[in-house]
Amino acid sequence: MKSIKKKAVKPGSGTNKSTQLKSFRKSESSKPGKKKPVSRNRSIRSTGVKKVSDKFRDMYSDVVNNALVGIYAANLKGDILYVNKAMVNMLGFASEEDLMKKRAAGSYKNARDRKRLIDRLKKNGFVENYDIELISRDSKTINVIVNARLENDVITGMILDITERKLSKDLITKAKVAWEVTFDNVMDMVILVDKDLNIVRCNKSFSKFASKPIYEVIGHNFYEYLFPSDQDQREQCGSLIRNEQEIVNTEVQTKDGHWFYVNSCPVKDERGRFIHAVIVATDISGIKNSERKITDSRQELKKRVADLEKFYNIAIDREMKMRSLKKEMKRLRDRLLIYEPEGKDEA
Repeated sequence: MKSIKKKAVKPGSGTNKSTQLKSFRKSESSKPGKKKPVSRNRSIRSTGVKKVSDKFRDMYSDVVNNALVGIYAANLKGDILYVNKAMVNMLGFASEEDLMKKRAAGSYKNARDRKRLIDRLKKNGFVENYDIELISRDSKTINVIVNARLENDVITGMILDITERKLSKDLITKAKVAWEVTFDNVMDMVILVDKDLNIVRCNKSFSKFASKPIYEVIGHNFYEYLFPSDQDQREQCGSLIRNEQEIVNTEVQTKDGHWFYVNSCPVKDERGRFIHAVIVATDISGIKNSERKITDSRQELKKRVADLEKFYNIAIDREMKMRSLKKEMKRLRDRLLIYEPEGKDEA
């Protein structure tokens, strides 16, 4: 009789899902650290060894099934061979069996992500910290990080759900962008300085006032651009910042004639250590100029009123004198009539 040669079957090719699952479980049990513990005491009976082995196997199964990260196994065809409870909860399924009925590719939001993952696994045998998006049973996007290994056409791996972390990161990024936009577009000058008043950061308003781009202002001393003309005030402001104290509602006039309304407060970390001081300077030169004009106008008005009062007094005095003079002239005329001769009119 002719001998019939059996064709060699490659691992994973032509095998069904249950065969691969058995192969996966066998390979898992044969890995280092997962063998049945061997007692050093040769006198322990084989039944005792079996009990210890079963106990450790049950413990391992409980640890995997109750892990906080998703643990799974699937073949290259897309059959899901194993999932733990965390994986089931992550994808929103009712049970392990319910999830295992689904094809692995159906859990990926983008089918190309699974292809890229498999290509990397075939090339390197493993992937670490692979960031992808999965889709839950109710069509919600889940951001995850995958660590996986390929062995005998079976992919085993762990999946960490980072959806909330990613959302928080996105919110922080958006908040940071919004703050930077606000910081750069606020009309007031905002400057961050260290204790020596060296500029750490500033906004566009201060850059415009300094007539220099922001990168050229950084590292320079604050007083190079906004120098109080009053020496006592200058020393006091510097002392308050060095001593991590606030500057509140202080009017400052610079040597070039500008006026600013200055406030400052220290910024500290969670341990109370000084990071920098925030100085907010509002240009009130226009207000001060208006106040000066109003003051000048008041003084001019007072002067004019005084002149008018003086003129009025002069005019009144003159009028009174004229009236008095008229009365005196009338009195004199009356007296002249008394002394005139009676026959003068007849002649």
